[in-house]
Amino acid sequence: MTTHEINWGKCIEVCSDGAKAMTGKVSGVVARIKNVAKNCNSTHCILHRYALVTKRISATFKSVLDEAMKIINFIKSKPLQSRIFKAMCEDMASLHTTLLLHAEVRWLPRGKMLVRIFELRKELMAYFIGHKFELSDRLNNMPWLCTHAYLADIFGKLNELCLALQGKQVNILQEKDKLIAFSR
Repeated sequence: MTTHEINWGKCIEVCSDGAKAMTGKVSGVVARIKNVAKNCNSTHCILHRYALVTKRISATFKSVLDEAMKIINFIKSKPLQSRIFKAMCEDMASLHTTLLLHAEVRWLPRGKMLVRIFELRKELMAYFIGHKFELSDRLNNMPWLCTHAYLADIFGKLNELCLALQGKQVNILQEKDKLIAFSR
């Protein structure tokens, strides 16, 4: 700002991800900007709001999401099980041979993880025939599968939206239009 002689007084809005380094009351970037630009407001980033909202989904959806993660963790937690599942998928000529891990701190993999489980549901059912696992019956449970498919679709659409809201040539007007269109 100083190098290019940009007037801080013209700064009216700052958007951050909510990290302590950004929002600290004394030494955070937002506080430092507000000290120089008195009329500046701050908001939480649109992409990170999405991640926060997904933490407050209904109990039914949360249960299906948690169980899907447990299914993945059952296979991915042990290298031998993961290799056996991969070999089985290759033998069945599956479209995919591995499940995707989901990390709570990353929003994008959630949708992809759910889609991958849905695409590999037959392979997972065959795999669980030889393994005792308390959630193996979920893959035969139609209400659970329907809820899972719904979540996969919704998170997939949210992933598309979040990716469309990023980039160097994106501005707030375009983002607002995309959000309104998505809401409709």
